[in-house]
Amino acid sequence: MQKFIRHNFVNTLLSGLLLLGFTLVIFSPELMFFKWIATYVVHIMFFYLFLGLLFLWLGQKRLMFFSLLGTACLAVFLKTMTNTSMKPAVKNESFPSVKVAHFNVNNSNENFLSTIQIIDSVKADLISVHEITPLWDSLLMENLSDTYPYHFAYPDLGLFGMAIFSKLPLADVDTIRYKEIPNVIGAIALDENTKLNFISSHTLPSLNYSYYERLKEHLAVIARYVNKTDEPILALGDYHTVPWSNEIAEFRNKTGLLDSRRGFTPTFPHGVSTVFEVPVDHIFYSDDLECLSFSTVSSIYTNHLGIQGTFQLKPKKYEDAATAD
Repeated sequence: MQKFIRHNFVNTLLSGLLLLGFTLVIFSPELMFFKWIATYVVHIMFFYLFLGLLFLWLGQKRLMFFSLLGTACLAVFLKTMTNTSMKPAVKNESFPSVKVAHFNVNNSNENFLSTIQIIDSVKADLISVHEITPLWDSLLMENLSDTYPYHFAYPDLGLFGMAIFSKLPLADVDTIRYKEIPNVIGAIALDENTKLNFISSHTLPSLNYSYYERLKEHLAVIARYVNKTDEPILALGDYHTVPWSNEIAEFRNKTGLLDSRRGFTPTFPHGVSTVFEVPVDHIFYSDDLECLSFSTVSSIYTNHLGIQGTFQLKPKKYEDAATAD
């Protein structure tokens, strides 16, 4: 094996393939195969690291160099494309804060009451729930309405059933559509001076190029709504694309929104993950907010049920709102 790899032609060929590999991942062509591969950048980065250690053990310095170079370039790429602020903001009791959670109950495998108990146990102030059927809608209303007196539901037999549950009064709740897909919009009052807007969305995954174009168009619809307001806003839901994708980068550039997820790997409270797990649900927040915490919510029935985050107004925003009042 070592003799084969040491052959000049083979060594040069492998070096070129290593270089080409991470270059195509970072600068993905507009082809669905490469976009699918780029979804697993984290896995590819660790594979390059493994190869670097393997070639070190085999004494193949040139191949080791290109493997570790690929590892470093992919790490820099991920850091650039994701939230680089690894330290969360510090809670200030003087400023209003809100805890927000998003769930997709389709992942719960029809463990209805147990799933609802987990949703309730998060103790969020505002909850977004996706893929609710009429049955889910009835059960959620029955079990959560006492804790969450303010709610809005749009049940559906397909993928696009949505519901909002809030401990705080809801205002301006409505739906805006991208083609047949609803997006729930609305606002809650953080205090007498400030309201927090939100848009909950469920995009379709990029199964082919046509669906990829739909995803970009849907994100553009969300971006236009976000850009209509100068008030604090959250954009949350199942976006079916990873934080380091070009689509999310373009969306964040258009809106100026920040990603609640710090780093680039999915987190699981029970320490369980699958090999091909990637983060595709998000909570984005405007620059006048600070993210105090972010984590994934799971259950004994599924590794991933939803996400949760806590946010507070930035001091200057809160002081300006109080002064204006």
